[in-house]
Amino acid sequence: MTINIRYLLRPFYMAFISQEMKKVFNSLRKSFLQILSVTLLLAIHIYFFSVIGMILFPPAKLNHSTDDRIDEGTKYFPDFPDALINLIVLLTTANNPDVTLPAYSKNRLYIIYFAIFLTIGLYCLMTLFTVIKMNTFKEFFTTSMQNSLFRRRLAIRACFDVLLESEVAPSSRTTDDITSSLVTRQSSRLTIPMLVVTRVISGTNLPELHRRALLDILTRNNQQNSQVTWDMFSTAMLSLDADHPKQVVEHHEYSGIWTLVQLIGASKYLTWFGNAIGLINFIILVIEGGLRYHPKFDTIDTILSNILFSFCIYYFLETILKLWSLRPKIFFKYVFNTFDTILALSLLVLHIVHWSIYGALSITQFDRDNDDRGTARSLWAITRIINLFVVFRIIRSMPHFTNYGIIMGTISDGMRNLKAFIGILICLFYGYAVLGMWLFRGVIKVPPGYDSKNATCGSYQQSNYWANNFDDFFSTVVILYDVMLVNNWGVFLNALREFSTRWSQLYLVSWWFLSNVYILALVLGFIVELFALNVARFEESGFAQGQNGLANTYFVKTLFHLFKRSLKEPSDEEINKALTKYKRLYDNRK
Repeated sequence: MTINIRYLLRPFYMAFISQEMKKVFNSLRKSFLQILSVTLLLAIHIYFFSVIGMILFPPAKLNHSTDDRIDEGTKYFPDFPDALINLIVLLTTANNPDVTLPAYSKNRLYIIYFAIFLTIGLYCLMTLFTVIKMNTFKEFFTTSMQNSLFRRRLAIRACFDVLLESEVAPSSRTTDDITSSLVTRQSSRLTIPMLVVTRVISGTNLPELHRRALLDILTRNNQQNSQVTWDMFSTAMLSLDADHPKQVVEHHEYSGIWTLVQLIGASKYLTWFGNAIGLINFIILVIEGGLRYHPKFDTIDTILSNILFSFCIYYFLETILKLWSLRPKIFFKYVFNTFDTILALSLLVLHIVHWSIYGALSITQFDRDNDDRGTARSLWAITRIINLFVVFRIIRSMPHFTNYGIIMGTISDGMRNLKAFIGILICLFYGYAVLGMWLFRGVIKVPPGYDSKNATCGSYQQSNYWANNFDDFFSTVVILYDVMLVNNWGVFLNALREFSTRWSQLYLVSWWFLSNVYILALVLGFIVELFALNVARFEESGFAQGQNGLANTYFVKTLFHLFKRSLKEPSDEEINKALTKYKRLYDNRK
């Protein structure tokens, strides 16, 4: 088998394309070295209890066995490597209480050993490990964001100074003279013509919304003259970092009786009524599923299917009314409106197709008996599954309440800002999957004459886990996903040892540490940070609600906005000192 190291590095090339992923990766790399002390403390804890376990539970000799019960020392503490691996798995509670029962069955006081190990390791050290790891990463990441903020402020200052000198610097002046003038702020003029600033902003690649916002701020602050000062210029540029609330877009106004119809279509009460209909719809679906095997299900399903179809008609008419009232440009600006449109059209089409084929909206026993290909049952099931998505109409009502508004804001911010961590985790998945295929491809095979009845209870062989192997990329990723969840991952460790060597267990242990203990714990820490930020901002707003009745939460657009409160604005002295390092910016001004 040919081994190409470039396969392991491919995902990291993709990671460095994103600025946020690059910052997260560098912060992870730097913080990893800082938390080695805590990792060493955790390793000493496991080592200490492994030795104690070997002393407390020595392997029993066969001729000294007094009963048929499994011996603790023979199965879990036969030697130091096995004791170490079993306690690592116990630290995740994946083999609890299996690892404790043999000793507990002989003497109940042995449970104290396992209780002390889990209390110190799981509830103290692992929690402390997560906190220290989060704070260390946050420190490095905040430093990176502080440097980014400094570069942005430096760029704003340099931009203003270059525009300033472009109006006053004669061609005879040297680069050193210009740079000295910029740093000391000794220019013959202190303002820039408004026309110059307008042309520069209009020629940038900024989004149209940002360009319009900059020009509006400059125009509003420059009503008396046509000159732009440094304060006006910096205020306009700093507005790009501010959290701008969404502007309410005015919709087209109709006249006559259509004004009342438009008022109903654009009203929040129509949305609330639709959410109530969605709740009733969801309850009916639950009742229908519970009565699936009732003797009179056909009669009941006929009534329920007609009710569900009437709800489908309502969703379609509601969507048409909102689309007409708000106009498509405003209607499709909201994600939930797009979702409601797709849901209503899908349900309407599926009901019509079902009715056109079978002449009814429900499925009868006759249809089931003559359904050789399973078309009727599949179409009925697909319709019901898509109908279950109506529950999201109920979730949409949650932000109307304070606590749910904060929760939904945290979920929305998490989906928007944790993409960098998910990207790093995907890169880690790819690298470990390729490495696993190199090391263990074809190692796990079904032995000839295999019979699961003769295998050890709970083992890889007895559980028929043969589909979980390292023969291809997909199955390897599935194994890594199962180990990351730490549910029954001790089975994979034992199987890898049986089919390969004892050292092969380091592969899965290292994957568990990097993915579960390191990356996912940081994701948990960031969710806590996002929740705290939403609570703080909501308290600052006085627990107020917006014009639409929703809880007045704020979206965290990027990770920069998450740590913006802990960043410090650079002083003028620091910017002036940094400007002296960029003389080349003015070389073309000679």
